[in-house]
Amino acid sequence: MKFTTDHPTTLLELVIAKLGLGARSTGKQLVRYSAITVNGVSTNDPRAAVNPGDEVVLERTPRVPTRKKKPPFPVLYEDEHLLVAEKPPGLLTHGVGEKRAVSFFSIMDAWIDDVTRGREQLFIVHRLDKEVTGLLIFTKSAELQEWFKTHWKSVEKRYCALVEGAPPRPEGVMESWLHEHPDTLKVSSGPQRPNARLAVTHWRTLSVHGPYTLLELVLDTGRKNQIRVQLSDLGCPIVGDYRYGADASVKRQIRLCAYQLSFPHPVTGRPVELKIQPDADFLNPSNVDEKYK
Repeated sequence: MKFTTDHPTTLLELVIAKLGLGARSTGKQLVRYSAITVNGVSTNDPRAAVNPGDEVVLERTPRVPTRKKKPPFPVLYEDEHLLVAEKPPGLLTHGVGEKRAVSFFSIMDAWIDDVTRGREQLFIVHRLDKEVTGLLIFTKSAELQEWFKTHWKSVEKRYCALVEGAPPRPEGVMESWLHEHPDTLKVSSGPQRPNARLAVTHWRTLSVHGPYTLLELVLDTGRKNQIRVQLSDLGCPIVGDYRYGADASVKRQIRLCAYQLSFPHPVTGRPVELKIQPDADFLNPSNVDEKYK
């Protein structure tokens, strides 16, 4: 089903108008779980801009298959090759030893094994820190897992972070050499030397929330704790990240979210773009313990 518009609008408003939907909630669900492209680019963002001349294609087949058992965490994209899900804060991406069974990967893998009766399994492509929330890609074969490793530069990841204060400019680039302490495993910045790794991060201001600022961050490099260290060095530690200088009265969650992924589908070549929005609690931290260690 193809749609066009004669005036600027959003994807949600266009779908509601063209399908005669009475409730916005119905429209949001349809946008989130159907396969939709805008000018050939797959998206599930209800707020995506649609302009005159743009072509919107809506496929009635849901992008996320109907399962008899609900997934343990939100699944934003699934086909026979890939699955993209949203990791909550406080959960390891992939644990080892005793922690393996309670990791995000193990829980999702157990679910897919259950609902497909062992016909499918998951392979983790990348990781997020335990305290960080956001989108993670799984493949359903080792071959596609290897494809992502080989073509990782084709994956664009965008993060948002709620930080204390505000950076000196609305946007900019942070460059530094990062070092990991062998005993504490804490990362710090310093001079270029053996074993130091260059980290480059672009930031821009999205909005201001009282004493806090919401930033969008795009990484040129993928170093351990890169965003957390560099924002601390900038004088704007991430809210809740007292390991790197934030006010310790906010007892977790670290307000860092991998909120957008864009990549070419490894089998079809079709662009895939997925996006989530931080919830209200993300933008309104308090000193209430958020119940994870």
